[in-house]
Amino acid sequence: MAELASVFLMRSRALLLERGKTMSLGSIISIFLGLPCVISCLGLSITNDALISTLLFHVSIFYLPMFWINLSKAKMMRREDLFQKPTLQIFVGFLLGLISCVTVLIFYDVTSQMWPEDYSSINLPFREGNLYLVALGIDFLLINPVLEEIYWNVFLIHLGKESNKAQRHSLMHLFKVSFFFGLYHLFPIWYIFTFRAGVVVCFLMTLIGMFFLAIRLHFGLLAAILTHIGGDLGVGLVFLDLLHAGFFTQNPAITSSSFLSARV
Repeated sequence: MAELASVFLMRSRALLLERGKTMSLGSIISIFLGLPCVISCLGLSITNDALISTLLFHVSIFYLPMFWINLSKAKMMRREDLFQKPTLQIFVGFLLGLISCVTVLIFYDVTSQMWPEDYSSINLPFREGNLYLVALGIDFLLINPVLEEIYWNVFLIHLGKESNKAQRHSLMHLFKVSFFFGLYHLFPIWYIFTFRAGVVVCFLMTLIGMFFLAIRLHFGLLAAILTHIGGDLGVGLVFLDLLHAGFFTQNPAITSSSFLSARV
């Protein structure tokens, strides 16, 4: 069985690589822009599990040969560029990461008071158990920010640069990457909260995607990753409060939720 699976993976990767050679760069970019959105929808819909859904996206990235081929060409992934001015990148990353974390918590507090109905019936796609939460936390805080920054702000930006050789970066392509980064977050938030919450977060994540991209272009990839980790830490603290029915914040909109109260 293991040998059959290995043969299948090798042949399918070879087929993807051969198919990629015959596709236009514009088609390839469109596929890679929409792929995370499709995976997030299917993953949560089928499994109702945040960890499995996230891992599906991570595994799919590493499985695609086109990702590795173009990543090897991306200048920002070279060691000297990744760690260029490391002290500055670490300082900027920690500072902006802290600001991002605090901003997320403030947004959580404000929206739960403005729209308490969005928090009244929440579908948290988490399993019970501390080990599961630790695994989800490691993936969400350490693995996910790194892979998302590499995927959205290195790999896809490099593809856009290849298709616009006359310019260093196409503004339209930069906007498309940020827009799809926001769209990628729409369904998970809609799935957990409401459609309105998904649309609001989609718009905000588009702006945040531009923010992360600006950090990557002006300071470096390491600074963008650290900033992203700070933002994800804020989101993690929000979900931790939701899991404990507002125990930490004592937010009336959360503590009064019958769904969450039943989990405590």
